[in-house]
Amino acid sequence: MVLVPMETPGLEIIRNLPTFGFMDEPFGHCEISLKNVRIPVSNLIHKIGSGFEIAQARLGPGRIHHCMRLIGVAERSLEAMCIRSNSRVAFGKMISQQGTVERDAALSRCEIDQARLLTLEVARLIDVYGNKKCRTEIAMIKAVVPKMAATVIDRAIQVHGGGGVSSDFMLARAYAMARSLRIADGPDEVHLMSIGKREMEKHGGQGLHHDFQTISSKHLIRILKQVDPTDALQIYGLYKQGSQGDTNVANAPTDQEGQMRWQAWQRLKGMKKEDAMRAFLDKVKPLLSKL
Repeated sequence: MVLVPMETPGLEIIRNLPTFGFMDEPFGHCEISLKNVRIPVSNLIHKIGSGFEIAQARLGPGRIHHCMRLIGVAERSLEAMCIRSNSRVAFGKMISQQGTVERDAALSRCEIDQARLLTLEVARLIDVYGNKKCRTEIAMIKAVVPKMAATVIDRAIQVHGGGGVSSDFMLARAYAMARSLRIADGPDEVHLMSIGKREMEKHGGQGLHHDFQTISSKHLIRILKQVDPTDALQIYGLYKQGSQGDTNVANAPTDQEGQMRWQAWQRLKGMKKEDAMRAFLDKVKPLLSKL
């Protein structure tokens, strides 16, 4: 991951990208072109090969922020729906007195509060255990909250009629944001797949163990040669802990390289075997495509 200043030769902004017809200047996403762009080594963030790691480190808290904003937008949309339905008449009575609208308001309240409590719990877990240990819970809110917000906003649009899809109200723009966030930072399907896989593992599923065992010793050797020595030691330690867990080894190897690897493993002896497997796979899967 690198920083590319806007004035760098070869960088060109082609256009701002509209979402459902809405522009998000000046902070939206653009289509850009990079042609023969050169930057100094000092523009590198962290180190070569750590881009995925950096991105994942910020995505957890970033997803919390997305969900917080979406819950607020859903709350505003429900409020707008109730105000609108209390001010319009259809079929001889207020829209708010129509059974379907009352039901929509009730469902929206239930869904907003469910999503809010789940997001609050995930925020607490991140504070207590850290981002990496809460990946499943973070995936849960990222799958739940945008879908909830889009559903609530859609109900509010329906109550507003033609005005709901116009720019006279905030609902159309809000829907564009909520619907987009079912794709941004990972589509729903990816998060649900991750949640489901780990749920199956709790009840005898072989997903984690199968993925771990498919990485052969030949793969491991080639991976260790790709990365710098510090990363190689950590990957080896995770592999050993994932393979043997709490198995005790009485004697350390006598050669220097063997001793360093043995010590890297010993530093991870407190880690659960399954956690070591996940951490190992997270590190090596991006590298497997380069073999």
